Amino acid sequence: MTAASVRYAPEDPTLPKPWKGLVDGNTGYLYFWNPVTNVTQYEKPTAPSDAPAPAPTPTPTKSVASVVSSPVREEKPSQEKQALDTNNDNGVGHDGGSKVAATDERKADDWSKVGATDERKADAWSKVASADQRSAQQSVGNGGAHLSEASAKVTHSDIPKNDYEAQTVNSSAQPLVTNVDGPSADAYRRQNEITVIGDNVPPPFTSFESTGFPPEVLRVVRGAGFKAPTPIQAQSWPIALRSHDIVAVAKTGSGKTLGYLLPGFMHIKRTGKNPKMGPTVLVLSPTRELATQIQDEAEKFGQSSKISCTCLYGGAQKGPQIRDLEQGVHIVVATPGRLNDIMEMGKISLNQVSYLVLDEADRMLDMGFEPQIRKILKEIPTRRQTLMYTATWPKGVRNIASEFLNKPVQVNIGRTDQLVANKSIAQVLKGKAFVSLSLLVLYISYN
Repeated sequence: MTAASVRYAPEDPTLPKPWKGLVDGNTGYLYFWNPVTNVTQYEKPTAPSDAPAPAPTPTPTKSVASVVSSPVREEKPSQEKQALDTNNDNGVGHDGGSKVAATDERKADDWSKVGATDERKADAWSKVASADQRSAQQSVGNGGAHLSEASAKVTHSDIPKNDYEAQTVNSSAQPLVTNVDGPSADAYRRQNEITVIGDNVPPPFTSFESTGFPPEVLRVVRGAGFKAPTPIQAQSWPIALRSHDIVAVAKTGSGKTLGYLLPGFMHIKRTGKNPKMGPTVLVLSPTRELATQIQDEAEKFGQSSKISCTCLYGGAQKGPQIRDLEQGVHIVVATPGRLNDIMEMGKISLNQVSYLVLDEADRMLDMGFEPQIRKILKEIPTRRQTLMYTATWPKGVRNIASEFLNKPVQVNIGRTDQLVANKSIAQVLKGKAFVSLSLLVLYISYN
């Protein structure tokens, strides 16, 4: 870890012991670390932690206490435990409870080992989540042994070895979060008609607090009136944050836009690429209307994180769109036709796109955009994360997914065999349109 990655904040006499203030040198975020429990959080602690340090056990058993002697600390929730499992293979870990209360110097050395996996990346983003101590204790009390088994399923040997994966899939760069696990995750999926297909699928996030998104993003989300993640968000977020490819089959109006935008923000901050060299995130959309809606959401929720976005679509002058590209943007939302036009003009580079979204993939294929999509994908590095969202799951979409996605996790919301829009969306027809529709219904009824 370089000195610019993580540093101690100035002494704060109001900070209860043993908490320490830390500053992410790349983003400037201040967060807090308890060297006794190894808990990190954004919210400033108001009372000293009274959780006793776990004691080492002489022999491993299937009890919760056996987790202490493993490379993973039992206080960590399931996704955080998997991150620590991977870090342990890179030289980061704890030998047992005897090292929990180690000196600040030894803790600083552990932090340096975390950053050593990739000096170009901001290690501090792995500490983004607020790991509330009571939630962590509850996770251990209710299912510590289960969490240990779940974390053991993902090891360093499971992670692809190419350069991009080493930078982004490495779980040391992932948020430390507290999502539900075990029977409660299964119950949530049944209740919300969620089915998942894939290996090592993480449990869903059932609250915004458990996502690990930066506080400024969560403030905007709450300010927009959202109380809890939608089912597609709850299940796709933990998968996307682990840099897995995703195929999400969900009806229109399910909240899928934030399902891929917020992990995209995290990806942008983690990779830290220069937007003047080209976008990091590319979202392909079938229509101008949907593309501008996505742009509005990206600007609304990304403004507090200083994330820039532009939209490329037909029917508008190319000049302003090209100027945005020349100034540099993190996210490009585009229709395939207009993006191809600007590519042919040599006004955009897709060489550093590492987060690709195909939104409403079925509609893009129905509208005949497959040749343009294939041409675009040839210009994007193969070492990328790809997320495909579709309302239906026909053969053409399945073929595209199998060709361009790498071992994706499939998330289905509701019945995927129905070609319908979300029943929660009401469309009101007025005037002549309503009369015409009524006459059409009568004609069909009597013929």
